Amino acid sequence: MSLQKTWGNIHLTALGAMMLSFLLVGCDD
Repeated sequence: MSLQKTWGNIHLTALGAMMLSFLLVGCDD
């Protein structure tokens, strides 16, 4: 199921982006 794999990648990328932004904001403070 390539569709499921694509969704998994999207979720992983979104999670990584959120964590990155959280880290950047935390460092800024």
